[in-house]
Amino acid sequence: MNTAVGKHCLYFGISAYLKKWNIKVSESDIFHLLGGYSFTAYKVENDLIPQYELFGNIINLENLNKIGINVNKHQLNDGTNPLEFILNKIENSEGVSIFANCFYLPYDSKNYRKNYDEHVLVIHSYDRKTQEYLIEDYKYCGPIHEKDLLIAFEKTNFSYLNYSSIDKVTQVDIEQQIKSIHKSYPLRFQSEFQNNLETFKQNIHSIGDITNEIFHSISCEALSRSILHPNGPIVSREFMADSFRYSNDLFILYSNLAERWRTLAKNLMRLIVKNRSIESIIKEYEDIIDLEIKGMQLISNTLS
Repeated sequence: MNTAVGKHCLYFGISAYLKKWNIKVSESDIFHLLGGYSFTAYKVENDLIPQYELFGNIINLENLNKIGINVNKHQLNDGTNPLEFILNKIENSEGVSIFANCFYLPYDSKNYRKNYDEHVLVIHSYDRKTQEYLIEDYKYCGPIHEKDLLIAFEKTNFSYLNYSSIDKVTQVDIEQQIKSIHKSYPLRFQSEFQNNLETFKQNIHSIGDITNEIFHSISCEALSRSILHPNGPIVSREFMADSFRYSNDLFILYSNLAERWRTLAKNLMRLIVKNRSIESIIKEYEDIIDLEIKGMQLISNTLS
């Protein structure tokens, strides 16, 4: 079965940075601590083509305040030299987490000179002889030349994660907060996310109603891509599975749910070439809703 480890750069980046302070939190822990499970759909503004973005998670850095970690996304907009800023952090044994545009990261073969997106890197050290930084993300740990790092950093407006109050965090506080979040999911699901899932079914119908083949293709591909995105419902359900490994039933259910979402994303692409019908897509989605409901019922029963 697939695992969520190494699937989300922000979760990995925060987890890797906190390990420097001997705070042991997994990527799955960070997923929950930042907000965790959700289902939200947003319509992209376009009068001609119905396009939607799906989110399977909530990311709110302020939620880390609940365990005593203050972390914010900042930008270097005071004239500070960005490379000197990074070196200062390294020399003070802090390390630094920055946002870099993956279009400019040579080691990222999937995105280099192909896709523009923000990506979190943890920078550990600097070699003055080679002018290379030792960086780490969820798929790479190795050197990058300062010229490449600088342009990738610049293309995110020199954005970075600023941490404080880390020394006050206890492992007990983290574990208690995660348990509290897990217990809150069923009620949050009933009050908001279940309705979001049900409502979005009508939006799938609207995609099936598109008669222009080009517009239909664009809409299907956009939805498929959104489901596959690290913030989409596949990766978030994989994190749910990772978090509930102590319960075989929950682990299997959320692993299965992630696969159902992945299959839906693939079949949306098949819908473009008429290898699937809109009726079969809607049936798949209805089965996903049923499984999402079953998952929350199982969490409630397991944690009660």
